[in-house]
Amino acid sequence: RNFVPGYHQSITGEWDVAGIAHRAYDLEGKTIGTVGAGRIGKLLLQRLKPFNCNLLYHDRLKMEPELEKEIGAKFEEDLDTMLPKCDVIAPTKLPDTERWLEGFATLDRRLLPPESHWP
Repeated sequence: RNFVPGYHQSITGEWDVAGIAHRAYDLEGKTIGTVGAGRIGKLLLQRLKPFNCNLLYHDRLKMEPELEKEIGAKFEEDLDTMLPKCDVIAPTKLPDTERWLEGFATLDRRLLPPESHWP
């Protein structure tokens, strides 16, 4: 992200990280939730593990316990319970995405963590 501005800063001898990363957020310590844990959801959770995130997932099927332990993700049976716990949500299950977005539109924003980056 912001590769070109960062490159221009480095070749001119500047380095103002805040100037090029003002819209970027660290994931470390954040709670990331995936709606869906199929092929794409599992790959996303595996890629997030090194960032030391608290990983949650909601799906109609729970992962195998060994894989869940390896990834470090926790199953959330109820989507409405998971959403307020998350700083970032990744909808990876396309058939339910429309229903999920409709539900999110009615979510009481006061239930979300104060540091959440929701529109």
